[in-house]
Amino acid sequence: MGLLNEKYINQYEELHNSKEDFGTSSLSFIEEICFIINIYKPKTILDYGCGKGVLADKLQEIYKNKKIYKYDPAIKEYSKIPVNKVDMVINTDVLEHIPEQDIPNILEHISSICRFAYFNLHHAKAQNILPNGENAHCTVKDPDWYDNIIGKYFKNITHLSSRNSYNTVVITKKLNKKNKKKYYEIIDKPINYDLNIIRKSYIKFLGVKLFEYKLLSSRDLTIKILNIPVFKRKIKNNFTRFYILGIYCVKYANFLKK
Repeated sequence: MGLLNEKYINQYEELHNSKEDFGTSSLSFIEEICFIINIYKPKTILDYGCGKGVLADKLQEIYKNKKIYKYDPAIKEYSKIPVNKVDMVINTDVLEHIPEQDIPNILEHISSICRFAYFNLHHAKAQNILPNGENAHCTVKDPDWYDNIIGKYFKNITHLSSRNSYNTVVITKKLNKKNKKKYYEIIDKPINYDLNIIRKSYIKFLGVKLFEYKLLSSRDLTIKILNIPVFKRKIKNNFTRFYILGIYCVKYANFLKK
């Protein structure tokens, strides 16, 4: 059971192989995921649609007494589900990559193997394009659509906002007001995200923007931006915002464009 459409599996295999940073964005949600883990204390966790596995690896570093599993049909070493039952499933930026007609099967499978799940859902088209020319997000639906379909397979759901306007979160557990307040305090904080991963992700973003602006090479502009003091000094505990480099890129490029 899994992503049944071989066409899409092959497309995502190619995308993973061609883009180093594809399949790593889930790490930007690690603070709130850890918060949920700390509330419900699962002993076993499956990252369902783990991409390159960076989130699962980081969680295993943090929670040495828990067992963190990985599954992604488009990654050869993670293409077989390694466990029949877990306490928690993490599903970040996954369902929008699955054809609409296959989503019920995926949700039915997830609900059958876990006590509860954390879904982080994307409600807009992706920046990434599949090798066949299709957008990487083949199923773009509003939050109500996801609430309704997830609610068919899980008894309890809690709908939450995410860190940006095009993502929402669904937890298949009840979350009380006190913990909801703490959750929203967390997502307003800088994201615990490794600075080197941010740099790699946005250097490719720069290349696209600079092709449009035709002003500087991506290397030259990247060097200029990464020499801004906020990037040169050591950031305590590596806490920073996932989008801060992107903001600098756009601001600097817009300045040059004037």
